[in-house]
Amino acid sequence: MAKIASAQEFAKALSMLLRRDVKAKPASPLPPARLKIGGIYKYGDGRVLGSVTVDLNFAARSGAALSMIPADVAAEQIRAGELDEVLRENFAEVLNVLSRAFVAEGDGRVALQTSVFPPQPMPEPGSAAQARASFDVDISGYGSGSVSLHVLG
Repeated sequence: MAKIASAQEFAKALSMLLRRDVKAKPASPLPPARLKIGGIYKYGDGRVLGSVTVDLNFAARSGAALSMIPADVAAEQIRAGELDEVLRENFAEVLNVLSRAFVAEGDGRVALQTSVFPPQPMPEPGSAAQARASFDVDISGYGSGSVSLHVLG
């Protein structure tokens, strides 16, 4: 079974990608209705490993930080309640790198299988999750958001 990275390991992987300071701390899980964007991950052999779900704040802010798009652009999209195509593409790349948030046994390969954006529903792991972690994440110069990780098998 795979394991989930610690808050510190998660922040380090994100800091390396975004080239800025990122802080993450364990948090209480948000209700699924708040976590509408995310990705499904797979093991190297194709089996589903788990998922990452995020709130709009994290998706917009991390997507903007990736390409150094001004923070006020992310804030505008948060207020509008959706991401434009540029921030969707950027956040999909963030999701790709978040495969590092999972530590798999065996060959250790973990890959993003698919990105999920509204109106497509993000599957809820429910009782199938074997491990869970939630983080409050603060991206320097951009603000904070919420992330939830689940290992399914």
